[in-house]
Amino acid sequence: MNTIEDLRATLHHHATDLPDEADHIRSAAVHQRVRVARQRRRTAVAGGIAAIVALTVGGVALVRMPSTPSVADRTLAGEVAPGHLTSLGFGYAFDEGRDGTGQVSVDLDTSDSPRLVSWAGDGDVTVTTPSRTFTDGTDFEDFTVVYGGESGEVTVAGEGRVALAVYTLDELAPGVSSDGVVFRDEVAGDRLLEAAFGDDGHPVDMQVSSPTGRLRLASVCRGAQAGSFFTVLVDGGFLSGGECGDHWDLDAGAGGGTFDIGRGVHTVTTTVTRGHDGPEVSDPGIEFGVGVYAAARPARSAAPFSIEAELEYDGHVWGFVGSESGAPGAASFSTRIDQGPLYVVAHHVHLAEDAIMWPALDGEQGTGFGGAGAGSGGIGVAGAGSRVTIRVDGDPGPRARLGIALYRLVE
Repeated sequence: MNTIEDLRATLHHHATDLPDEADHIRSAAVHQRVRVARQRRRTAVAGGIAAIVALTVGGVALVRMPSTPSVADRTLAGEVAPGHLTSLGFGYAFDEGRDGTGQVSVDLDTSDSPRLVSWAGDGDVTVTTPSRTFTDGTDFEDFTVVYGGESGEVTVAGEGRVALAVYTLDELAPGVSSDGVVFRDEVAGDRLLEAAFGDDGHPVDMQVSSPTGRLRLASVCRGAQAGSFFTVLVDGGFLSGGECGDHWDLDAGAGGGTFDIGRGVHTVTTTVTRGHDGPEVSDPGIEFGVGVYAAARPARSAAPFSIEAELEYDGHVWGFVGSESGAPGAASFSTRIDQGPLYVVAHHVHLAEDAIMWPALDGEQGTGFGGAGAGSGGIGVAGAGSRVTIRVDGDPGPRARLGIALYRLVE
């Protein structure tokens, strides 16, 4: 097993289950083109921040701004905010800014698409969004995401002059896109092999070659009657599916399930049925898309957990640097982080079916989860000296192992 000392190992998306679990869900993303150095982010998120947040947009029209706002418009608290940012391949244009002394705020209405917020100040500032709070000392060198569907006040507070800048989505990431959604070319180390969109008269039917022996299937579906089930089959067998909803996921390639399937050529097809096992349906207005990714191999140095080498959180890419686990059968786990900032993901394996694990970072409790087999959930960004604890409600079982994986910001 690895220890916290292994954090100094080579840098190089976490899995919610073992590689062949059908409900392996992953968070959004690809390499962003704005490189940032979040070397001073210390305080981690409020409790309950999920590792996975869907970016949704209902047929949003992406319109480029005709010109970048002038430097004068973007000069806030003595610093010039960038005119354009890129996060996970998506482009964002400067929309508005605020500056003042001590504290500045902006009230964001609900939006279908994500927004970025950046900040500056005379020293360390505390940034508060509708879902997280943290401290940072950089000037417009970093950003945080306000996801689609979120609304509320964003505040930057500190000693002396402070500023914030808001950026709105204006460009989809590179990939295969249709009507405001995209299967990105790369998502946390997974490479897009093929993607296609269809409708009630044109089901998806494509062949892909699996170079790694692992595939991740991501899909979107909308426009079907309530109770309709969208299914993705590989070589004629069910591998992924779910109820066909009424929305598009902007970052269509970010979720889905990862499967060990063997190398070679595989046929991917789709059906829409009335319920999981009902007859096929063809409702006018049904639209769907499927993206097939060559899934990256798990990190090799993370036993007993199955851990992805990269994950995406808060609009950034994070690389695995180490892990730590407790003794078999232990109902609790505790450790102190000796350096930071690091993104922390809690893991369990062989947990009893009825047991629930509750992770916490510096006393802020996160979301509980459990289930037989294996699972994981993001806790937040920890700084040097932060304490991570995990407790189990119920009997964990004699083979259960609890622990964490740690990730450093890559870009």
